[in-house]
Amino acid sequence: MSSIFPVARFGVMAWVWTIGFCAAALYFGWRTLDAILNVRMVDNYDLIVAILLSAFIVYTWLRSVRRYRVADANVYIERQALGKITIPLESIRLVEALSSSVAFFNVGILSTGGLFGWSGKTQLRNAGDRHVLQAEVYGTNPGKVVIIGLKNDQTYVLTPADPVGLVDALRAGMRPVKTEEGYLPRTNRRVKKRK
Repeated sequence: MSSIFPVARFGVMAWVWTIGFCAAALYFGWRTLDAILNVRMVDNYDLIVAILLSAFIVYTWLRSVRRYRVADANVYIERQALGKITIPLESIRLVEALSSSVAFFNVGILSTGGLFGWSGKTQLRNAGDRHVLQAEVYGTNPGKVVIIGLKNDQTYVLTPADPVGLVDALRAGMRPVKTEEGYLPRTNRRVKKRK
């Protein structure tokens, strides 16, 4: 039996990055096209930036997450193209849905962050906390986080529309389940402002 979990809707930062990149590509693309249509010399800078931005947008969209699927004793991270990522349920040692939003920060050269979501090596951090978690993030919204810890100490972060449903589906397929520990510490301390 297969359970399908759509990816969460874009968070604010994903919208900002996606709209910003697309607007910049359209701006430089329009300047280049306008020069060609009006038989003017094409500015090399406009042409190069338009091509680079367009290529990066296409590459990022191809790597972006479409959905998550739990089937055949695996969890699959299905992307728009460029294949899928398979995580065997037997390799999972811990799964946790975070109750609060975190911040994502890209750290990998080939990681894409914000534009159509996040894909690749990323750091997670709670607001006001210094503790950082390094993980492979495949998602769109830092407010809907599911952390999957593997037995080989690798960590994945997914952002399904229904985090609790995905956690329940994963826990149903894995044995034994560890629930007493968490990845990002839960603190009730308030951060004091410096005067």
